[in-house]
Amino acid sequence: MNYKTKFLNIFRRISQIPSVEKKLAEKIINGSTISKKLIADIGLYPKGSIRNCNRNGINYRLDISDYMEHAIFFGINDTLDCDRRMLYSLIKENYVCLDIGANIGETTLNFAQLANKGIIHSFEPVPYLFQRLKSNVALNNFQNIFIHNLALSDKEETLYFEIPNNNNSSGISLYKEKSKTSSIVLSTTIDQFVTDNKISNIDFIKIDVEGFENFVLNGGHHTIQKMKPIIVIEIDNQNLLQHQSSEKKIISKLQNEFGYTLYRINGIEKIKITELEQTDSHYDALCIYEL
Repeated sequence: MNYKTKFLNIFRRISQIPSVEKKLAEKIINGSTISKKLIADIGLYPKGSIRNCNRNGINYRLDISDYMEHAIFFGINDTLDCDRRMLYSLIKENYVCLDIGANIGETTLNFAQLANKGIIHSFEPVPYLFQRLKSNVALNNFQNIFIHNLALSDKEETLYFEIPNNNNSSGISLYKEKSKTSSIVLSTTIDQFVTDNKISNIDFIKIDVEGFENFVLNGGHHTIQKMKPIIVIEIDNQNLLQHQSSEKKIISKLQNEFGYTLYRINGIEKIKITELEQTDSHYDALCIYEL
């Protein structure tokens, strides 16, 4: 181990001191690239390393042993994720939005702040993440968020999930088949939810469900065709293949069945089904119904 590596490792442990963490986060948010190299690795934080913070006017209670929450706390999402900034730029103040796969609520809360005259329906099926979502919503004063401890699928049914043995809660997938270690969640469909709640319009749908996207789309066929919301959907071909789907199937469904034009989330590069990558594709697709 060279001198530089030894120094960085020592400093990264020092950087776990709360006051140092806070200062590093402030510097990263203000654009410091050096500070990113000095923050402690996720593996150095035991589960339950809770921190309270405010990011972009939104209050969070975060467990920074988790990959996504670590990124929120240290402002890495704000400085690196241009896709996220593009996503938020699409939201208008009166939008009715569905956040499908809400996790702890980062997207939900940002939607609520932007669509302050609209309504956000937020779906998170995994019980412990739903409780974290509920807690983060309670830390803020938004009156336009409705949270639902439900999965969305192609029919009302019992689904299953497994907690991964890593520090990434955003990687939890749903399955239709039960395993020895899986837990149960209940599901509905977009169409049934819209009917039950007498929703007359949906402007925006975000779908990030780790490969389960095809089932969600199938369960919202009538709603999507009727209301034609803007859709931002995660395309992760490896995850899709595990659920008997694929990048090509999702893109084809959105283009041919629903009539959408698709772009990479930056809104510049149009997605053509004849030019799709074959195996490791991973990006967010912006889907717009254009007459």
